[in-house]
Amino acid sequence: MSERRVIFFAAAVAAISGTAYGAHHLTGEQVAQAQCISCHGAGLNGAPKIGDREAWVPRLTQGVDALVRSAMHGHGAMPARGGMAQLTDSQLREAVIYLFNGRSLETASAASAAAAPADPYRKVVDGTEIILGVTSAEALRRQNGATAAMHGGVPRGSGYYHVNVSLHDAASHAEIRDAAVEARVASALSGETKRLEAMEVNHSTSYGSYFRLTGRDAYIVTVEIVLAKQAQPIQARFELRR
Repeated sequence: MSERRVIFFAAAVAAISGTAYGAHHLTGEQVAQAQCISCHGAGLNGAPKIGDREAWVPRLTQGVDALVRSAMHGHGAMPARGGMAQLTDSQLREAVIYLFNGRSLETASAASAAAAPADPYRKVVDGTEIILGVTSAEALRRQNGATAAMHGGVPRGSGYYHVNVSLHDAASHAEIRDAAVEARVASALSGETKRLEAMEVNHSTSYGSYFRLTGRDAYIVTVEIVLAKQAQPIQARFELRR
């Protein structure tokens, strides 16, 4: 038995006996490495291996909670709670998730966050957070109260979109309510520039106007913002694909 395995196993034994390591000290990874690995490490007696998602997915058809309940009561050659009677339900759940992922929940979450792509419609320029939103006029007409909420009403006809910009201080996340905002929406063939009107919806301030976007071309949205606290305007450029 390796030194690492001995450490994990000692922690598990201590948890069961109620000595210096209370059960609450064990993570799902520690439980799995101390106890579950004896079968799930090599796939003994048909046990799905740690991190083998293809083998685990059929066992998760009724959800994680059902699998945890199965582990509580024992299944096949596996005794109740994996032979560690003092494990809490939460620890058992963490161990099951570790067996599925092949890594701890915290590590998996961090990896997912690191792999997540940046939001293409959010940019920070000179300390100002700029968030672009684009909604079709047709969708807005279907929303109750949209006509009253949007400046000038919702235009009729095909191809109209409401281009909306929200501004926040990047450090404090406070809304910026006193900016002058202009947007140019342009394709390879044509473009249109408009001042975006300030409006308040659900106690939040944003700036918007309607643009007619026809065809399936990619559009470049260039937003120019003049802030009271800055002498020079700032710009943000977004690529819009519908």
